[in-house]
Amino acid sequence: MVLRLSTHLSSSLPVASRLDKKIPPPQNTTVILNYHRLHQAGVDVHACSSGDFYALGVENFRQQMVFLRRNSFKTLLLGEFLTLPASENSRNVVITFDDGYESDLTIAVPLLRQLGFRAVFFICVEHIDRPGYLSRDQVKQLLASGMSVQSHGFFHHDLTRLSYRKAVEELARARLVLERMLNTKISYLAIPGGFTNERVLSAALAAGYEAICTSLPGLARGGRKLNRVAIRRSTTQPEFEAYVRRKRIPILANSLRYRGASRLKQIVGVNHYEAIKLRLWQRKRKSLGLEK
Repeated sequence: MVLRLSTHLSSSLPVASRLDKKIPPPQNTTVILNYHRLHQAGVDVHACSSGDFYALGVENFRQQMVFLRRNSFKTLLLGEFLTLPASENSRNVVITFDDGYESDLTIAVPLLRQLGFRAVFFICVEHIDRPGYLSRDQVKQLLASGMSVQSHGFFHHDLTRLSYRKAVEELARARLVLERMLNTKISYLAIPGGFTNERVLSAALAAGYEAICTSLPGLARGGRKLNRVAIRRSTTQPEFEAYVRRKRIPILANSLRYRGASRLKQIVGVNHYEAIKLRLWQRKRKSLGLEK
């Protein structure tokens, strides 16, 4: 970190005193795990869209959660993490789910409650009551089960293509719809699709959100912009364990892959990027004998 000291301070304070004045207080850090859809054992989910690359089998999810329990990890909700004293955050995670799939309630919640865990569920308003997604009553059941329900926007699309004013209106609308539906305060937003820039982040804050979860892999630090680590169908158990233990090299490698993919997405466009990803996945499935 670069210390920017004025000429007056530099000349009037001893070196030790000047450094003491500029050392920031310890920051909260944690790993925010990002899940999407879960599926039952024996179900072969073909990757037909970007969402299917994140579809995780229930056995994989159970193995990950059992690891957390056996190693005495504590799950926090976002508000708890953001107000937690820095000295008390060495063995915790925040578990989040995006999109509002029906498996949030039918698979994730029973397993989480069995292990004494809680999670944050980011609901996209346009998905509510659609086949495969949560109904209004089911969203209410999430909240009643002790979980946190937050916003994943109104539409699941690229917010960077909207004007600042339009983004503010759309994100505020999503927050208000969820607050009226659930009769509770909605404080946090997960950016839909991970498409973000400074204008979108500013719009989210103007729309009334206190902090924003991104898709950029990395440790989350206290503040308004929170990194997350996505758990995909391809994530291995050793990779998962390295992430929650905050191993720097695996998290950095994940971040570099994400940045490379984001750059490619910008160059070729979202549709071409998704087509390329799908072809690569189908080729991998054929090599494993899972597809003809």
